[in-house]
Amino acid sequence: NSKTTVKGTALDNNEEKIKRLYIKLDNSKDQDKLIRLKQIIDVHPGNMDVVLVLGADEQRQAIKLPTGVAFSDEVRNQISELLGASNVRTK
Repeated sequence: NSKTTVKGTALDNNEEKIKRLYIKLDNSKDQDKLIRLKQIIDVHPGNMDVVLVLGADEQRQAIKLPTGVAFSDEVRNQISELLGASNVRTK
């Protein structure tokens, strides 16, 4: 078995199936939101990749962050509250 640590909780199983957290930021110049987003991710370190999607459709850029997150309902709710639920996706 190639999996390292599987604790067997619903969240751990969820994290195994969902590979990436996509966070859309329409305004990447909003320093307060960027700092708050970083704080949320830093408080919940984990293995799920985090990808920031910046800009409008034709100028969109995707940036994979160097740190991962332990995804949970709490993390989703905090980011949704900060940026809006439509800007948080998992795939």
